[in-house]
Amino acid sequence: MAKVRLVAGDTGPQLKLTITEDPSGNVVNLTNATGRFILRATGTTTVLLTKTLTINSQQGGDAASGVCYVTWAPGDLSLAAGDYEAEVEITTSSGMVQTVFEPIEIRLRADFD
Repeated sequence: MAKVRLVAGDTGPQLKLTITEDPSGNVVNLTNATGRFILRATGTTTVLLTKTLTINSQQGGDAASGVCYVTWAPGDLSLAAGDYEAEVEITTSSGMVQTVFEPIEIRLRADFD
């Protein structure tokens, strides 16, 4: 995945993630699952933000296709400009926890005003 580029203080765009199994590339069915997006500064161990993923399991939703979303709230990206990494953790309806192996790389730049 390419490095995600965001601007400090923004509340958009939401991130659309598709969860797949490694190495097969098959999508993970997220129906009735929950998920977390856990963010820290690159090279550190301190978690700065934990977000609950939005997973649309309703009929017509895209959970069965492995799709989930990170939606930013005011203040979520009120962080110093720099490099960050996030991991995605999925918990299935049976309680199995599956963490995506590759972290998501994020570059955050300061806002102009």
